[in-house]
Amino acid sequence: GLRAQVGLNFMFGGGAPPLPPSAACSIQPMEVFAGETVTATASGSNFNPKRTVTYNWNGTGVKVAGSDASTQIDTTGLQPGSYVVTANLSDGRKNGTASCSARFTVKEPRPPVISCTADPASVQIGGNSTIKSNASSPDGRRVSYSYTTSAGEISGNGDTAALNTRGAQAGRITVTCNVSDDRNPALTASSNTMVNVEAPPPPPAA
Repeated sequence: GLRAQVGLNFMFGGGAPPLPPSAACSIQPMEVFAGETVTATASGSNFNPKRTVTYNWNGTGVKVAGSDASTQIDTTGLQPGSYVVTANLSDGRKNGTASCSARFTVKEPRPPVISCTADPASVQIGGNSTIKSNASSPDGRRVSYSYTTSAGEISGNGDTAALNTRGAQAGRITVTCNVSDDRNPALTASSNTMVNVEAPPPPPAA
């Protein structure tokens, strides 16, 4: 036996339609203190490879500019809170657009903390006491010290200072230990310590 089959096969439409353009945004770092720089980056997919993709950045509550895939954001003067930046991508075609957004947070700054002690805590009039401070910044900032006293003289601008009670009256002297961080304007804190000034003992009887 002999079997023969003849026919024509037609295909229309050229396959599946192309995927629409899409975009993805990222921010590094996502949490900063005011004044620190944030970098935003956008990447696109399914754009026409024969066309140049342009980038247009804008922000909500923050100034953002640039026409490249990455842009830097100046956070100077921003209040603590959350901010959004958006990138609009286009390859020039009517349907060749996509956009994406990313969010970053400006953290609430924390002031430094300090405690201080006097060694010795009691001296005679004209005696000296060493003031020792222990300070740190919860935000990891550099700190600097200063001191004031209610009587006598105090010197030093590091974590130790020298109190000279010359000219002071018998009684308690209050020493204030101050610390500030390196922000502009700086955040500060202070702590007090007491030094007891004693009158010299009376001379022995003749």
